[in-house]
Amino acid sequence: MNKKHFSFHFSLSTPLAHWRGVEGEAFSLFTFLFSLFILVGCATSGLTKEERLAQTRQHVAECLAARTFKIDIRDMQTLRYGNRFLTSVWNVEVRNDSLISYLPYLGNAYSVNPYGGSNSKGLNFSERIQSYKQERNNRKERTTLTLNVENDEDRYTYLIEIYDNGSSTVSVRSYNRDFISFTGELE
Repeated sequence: MNKKHFSFHFSLSTPLAHWRGVEGEAFSLFTFLFSLFILVGCATSGLTKEERLAQTRQHVAECLAARTFKIDIRDMQTLRYGNRFLTSVWNVEVRNDSLISYLPYLGNAYSVNPYGGSNSKGLNFSERIQSYKQERNNRKERTTLTLNVENDEDRYTYLIEIYDNGSSTVSVRSYNRDFISFTGELE
């Protein structure tokens, strides 16, 4: 049997691919492009860690002053079922005098009508804020908001802590449900 053997060689041979360094080591095109990508990325950001933090602090202050912000939630801490990392998009939003709550709930509901079922709103509603209290703690670099909201199912107190770096916690107390809290980032 006569088999023909065919081989194909491909090379990314360019003048840059064989650029020689101090010790005579050859750099591949991949190494060169990767290094160029890193340098361009660092040069275009142009901000130091302190400058980025200053920008974030300014953004947080502007959002709080305008009473308009959104917190993207990444995990929840339940009273009875422990911590849960969330894989779907959940959030809490404050728009002037309204609270838009789109949060999961895992816990006991005591006297909610209708009890459970598909008609229960849980922590998914948009309602007018009845009371809004804002306190600043400079030592801990955070602002704490206490919001009271009521809908046809329950009365809620949202305790929202927003740190200067944008990280946030949202704790929800209700008359008819177990306590639950969430962590996330200010958008």
